[in-house]
Amino acid sequence: MHRLADFAQIFRFAGVGVTCSVMYFLLASAFHSFAGLAAISASFVAYALSAVFGYHAHRRFTFASNSAISGEALRFFMVTVLGLTISIAVPWVLGNYTPALSFMTVLLIVPSCSFLMMKFFVFRP
Repeated sequence: MHRLADFAQIFRFAGVGVTCSVMYFLLASAFHSFAGLAAISASFVAYALSAVFGYHAHRRFTFASNSAISGEALRFFMVTVLGLTISIAVPWVLGNYTPALSFMTVLLIVPSCSFLMMKFFVFRP
């Protein structure tokens, strides 16, 4: 039964993550293409906006947390800063490639790190 609960949690995390990732990608692309922001700036703003949604969705839906918001929010902020750092570093490292490649690379790295950190650090039982 415990394995089924773990699988369900991973599935919920993936659902919220996909929603946040699509939100990030669409916002980053729009900020870059339509607002004229550089890839790094577009990535930063898009990541920050999708993180707000992600906190609330993961808190309630993925991890069903009833812990104090203040502690969780601080830990979530720390994980978000790590993800944000990655979302800035990747376009910088891949600056000679298309912004879409940078955005897709961010989408592969950040969710993996985020799940582990949220499960064992942010929303710990």
